[in-house]
Amino acid sequence: MNENYIAIMQPHFLPWLGYFYLIDRAESFVILDNVQFDKRSWQQRNKFNLNLKEHWITIPVNSKNKFNQKINQVTIDYTLNFKKKHLNTISQRYKKQKFYNEILFLLNDCYERKHELLIDLNLDLIKTICKYLDININLDFASNLKAEGSKENLIKNIINKKNYRHYITPLGSREYIENTDIFEDVKVKFIEYNGFKYKVEGNFYPNMSIIDLLFHHGTESLSFIRKSFNLIC
Repeated sequence: MNENYIAIMQPHFLPWLGYFYLIDRAESFVILDNVQFDKRSWQQRNKFNLNLKEHWITIPVNSKNKFNQKINQVTIDYTLNFKKKHLNTISQRYKKQKFYNEILFLLNDCYERKHELLIDLNLDLIKTICKYLDININLDFASNLKAEGSKENLIKNIINKKNYRHYITPLGSREYIENTDIFEDVKVKFIEYNGFKYKVEGNFYPNMSIIDLLFHHGTESLSFIRKSFNLIC
C-alpha cells in the first residue's frame, strides 16, 4: 500500500480519517513539532459525533503568558479533571456499539499514562490506533531534523532533509503550495475525501475523529479509511 511519499503534519488530537490515510500511504511521516502552538487548534481538540450531532472535545492546556510556545512545549492542564469527563461522554455515546469495550480500553489506557506534554498524549493515541489497525508508522520529528523556515519553506526544507521527491498532503494545502515555485522539483499529491460513508448509528458526519469509525467498525476501519480518499494532483 505504501509508496515513496513523505507526509508532514502537526500532532493532532484523535485525528480524523484523512490523517490516518496519510500515515498509511506515506513511507515517512514527519511530525511538525517545532512551530508555534495555536490554541484551540486540531492539536488540542477535535470533533466527535455525540448525541447524534457534532460536538467538540478539548484537552485543556497551560497557555497563560505562553503565547510563543512551540507545539512540543505545551503542557496539559490536569487541574480540570478532563479525563473522566471525556471518557464518560464518549462512553455514553458509544456504549451500544459492537467495539465499545476494546476501543474504550485503548483510549483509557492512553489517558491513564498522564502525559505531561500535549504532544506526547496525541502521539500515544495516534500510535496506539495505528497499532490496533496494523498501520505501519515511520515517525520522525521536524525538531530532530533541525529544519528551519516558515510555512512552505519549512515544509520544503523537511522534504529536502529527508531526501524525498514525492509529497502527500491534505487538499487544504493546495492553495499555498500552488502559489509558490519552491515545490517545482517535488511531485505533490493531495488527498481528497470522495464522499464514501461508513455505516453509523444516526447521522453521518465526514470530518469526525477516527474514534467514531473505530467504535462502529473496529479493526475493519482501515479498509473504510482506504475507501474514503483519492489521491489527486
